[in-house]
Amino acid sequence: MTPRGMAAAGAKVATGPVNGVVVGRLAAVAAVMARFRDAPDTRIRIAGAFVWDAKDETAVLGAPIVGGDMTAEAVAALEQSVDRAILCGPIRNRDAARSFLAQSAALGLQPMIAAEQDDGSAAVRPMVLADILGNAANAMDLARVRAAIAGKRILVTGGGGSI
Repeated sequence: MTPRGMAAAGAKVATGPVNGVVVGRLAAVAAVMARFRDAPDTRIRIAGAFVWDAKDETAVLGAPIVGGDMTAEAVAALEQSVDRAILCGPIRNRDAARSFLAQSAALGLQPMIAAEQDDGSAAVRPMVLADILGNAANAMDLARVRAAIAGKRILVTGGGGSI
């Protein structure tokens, strides 16, 4: 099951040009923007940046910094309409990643991630559950699980609110 707004693993990215916003810390946003600038065949046009730790900066490599958190007002104020939100940098803070997903879903933007490749380039791809978990989810044999618990009462504990 894929959470709302997230792509299934292996999902295809749109083939035509799309407009997006970049989100993250200033250094990570600048690094991704530089890679976009150096790769003229990039299909994503950056309409603006949401930078969590911006101080006096007003733009990152030509893209306006429109705030720290993605809000409907800030996205609407952009000169171009957008349909993608791109998280820049590694996900170290799971709460920030969940917030990014919630904001993307609330705004109707497809959440994506700029993942660094071995050659130093940035590959933008749809965000998947493993990006938040930090590793791939384990596959379950659901038929075997159903057979083991069929007709029994089950108490689930330790979910910490995540169930």
